[in-house]
Amino acid sequence: MTTEPETFLIPSDFRGRVNIIYDQKCGEEAEFENDRRIYRIPNDGILLTKFEKPAGLIDHKYFLVDSSGTRTELTKMDVRDYNEDYTITKNPNEPPRDSLGIFKWGSLGNATGMNDNGSYSFQEFLVTDYNELGNNSGRKYMNFTQLISEKRTDCE
Repeated sequence: MTTEPETFLIPSDFRGRVNIIYDQKCGEEAEFENDRRIYRIPNDGILLTKFEKPAGLIDHKYFLVDSSGTRTELTKMDVRDYNEDYTITKNPNEPPRDSLGIFKWGSLGNATGMNDNGSYSFQEFLVTDYNELGNNSGRKYMNFTQLISEKRTDCE
């Protein structure tokens, strides 16, 4: 089964965690471009959408969008592409560690909302480079989770 192709439009200066929260009553209206779902990521990285959570094989494209609307496609990255001391089989084509890209792409999940605002389905990814990847966790994550809760509460 294949889901509808998806395109993610991200502000050009955005760096960090992105969450798309599905099936939200006051979320952004479903938008399509060339038969692809369009997700316009806001500056805080949290998009509430009326789209239902996708299921099946994915076809994702990620773009940075500048103030004039120019799109620059980002590469889907994987930590397994990078060589570390513990890497058994080294990648001879290791990407530059400072190349901006998308990590954790295609990550879907379900969560229980804080403040009794119910469970929700989400998609998550990171806009970062390999060098900064570890800086998108810990306390930042907890603050981000609280922001999702507040945004969902405001939506209800």
